[in-house]
Amino acid sequence: MFCSLRRMKHSQKYRRYGIYEKTGNPFIKGLQRLLIACLFISGSLSIVVFQICLQVLLPWSKIRFQNGINQSKKAFIVLLCMILNMVAPSSLNVTFETSRPLKNSSNAKPCFRFKDRAIIIANHQMYADWIYLWWLSFISNLGGNVYIILKKALQYIPLLGFGMRNFKFIFLSRNWQKDEEALTNSLVSMDLNARCKGPLTNYKSCYSKTNESIAAYNLIMFPEGTNLSLKTREKSEAFCQRAHLDHVQLRHLLLPHSKGLKFAVEKLAPSLDAIYDVTIGYSPALRTEYVGTKFTLKKIFLMGVYPEKVDFYIREFRVNEIPLQDDEVFFNWLLGVWKEKDQLLEDYYNTGQFKSNAKNDNQSIVVTTQTTGFQHETLTPRILSYYGFFAFLILVFVMKKIIDLTLNQA
Repeated sequence: MFCSLRRMKHSQKYRRYGIYEKTGNPFIKGLQRLLIACLFISGSLSIVVFQICLQVLLPWSKIRFQNGINQSKKAFIVLLCMILNMVAPSSLNVTFETSRPLKNSSNAKPCFRFKDRAIIIANHQMYADWIYLWWLSFISNLGGNVYIILKKALQYIPLLGFGMRNFKFIFLSRNWQKDEEALTNSLVSMDLNARCKGPLTNYKSCYSKTNESIAAYNLIMFPEGTNLSLKTREKSEAFCQRAHLDHVQLRHLLLPHSKGLKFAVEKLAPSLDAIYDVTIGYSPALRTEYVGTKFTLKKIFLMGVYPEKVDFYIREFRVNEIPLQDDEVFFNWLLGVWKEKDQLLEDYYNTGQFKSNAKNDNQSIVVTTQTTGFQHETLTPRILSYYGFFAFLILVFVMKKIIDLTLNQA
């Protein structure tokens, strides 16, 4: 049975415009860019200061400390979504397969929800992909439980690197001999905490809803290893020739790497609820265009060049459906998933929407939900609390300086 639920606040013809599109005055646009930069820097600084306060005030309680870190994770994705809602208010459409009947509702929020302990794999088209995937976890009430695998060099970025290390994101150098130990430690820690056997759990916390969310995880991975571009496509095709995979013809994707994903699934298997395959499509975009070139981070955040529509097609795989017994069998399974993703994208570029590959067997329900943006009315109060906290610390610091100066003069 196939079902399509349309949930929108406004008509499909209605399109919101970003702040850069509302004026042609270069001076005003310059001020707008300065505003966005200040908003991002001050918001990030507020979150980092909050994390430092956690390290100073809560070193004795790992559970309370981690809960605070998770809240700072939520604050960061809220900050990004709030800025995107201002400069790049894309329409967000979630299509997913499920075997459970869903009740129709006038609520504009997508009814899809990731499970608490999951690996999320996706095609990598541009550098902003991870923001949209994090948003999917956020609407699943798991925004504070996201873990992302990143290049090691990113941990040294001023301000952001410190925050991401506190987020316990996984930084890899793409050298397996160096990365295996770091990846193992991170994955084992996530698995033990999720099973109430790690440092973040005790007898009481294992049965507490609050602490269950602390130990949850959504691990975001891009099996392609990098975003799609002319250069990376040529490298991928050359590798296919060397590996005798000439028969693999991917029109919109790169050849996936299976080693890291298989390693993660094996380490997390005791606690893992599901693996989600997310296919991301951006519109308007032609099949001959490279989205990563058309929508760079600079163009999105500072120039207002953004996709009008972001579409997700989500499929869920249970752990017992994944063939882990052999490396080659696992690679063939992943390659099959990627071929299906490639066909989904082919249909997407032909029709402007995802067409389901699910079998019509009265067991698969295909649900499409739509929103008109990041729902900033629910985001703004969250991030304002961190700005308020930061302003309070500045006020305390200034008052202390004034008191010290007064005492010295006396």
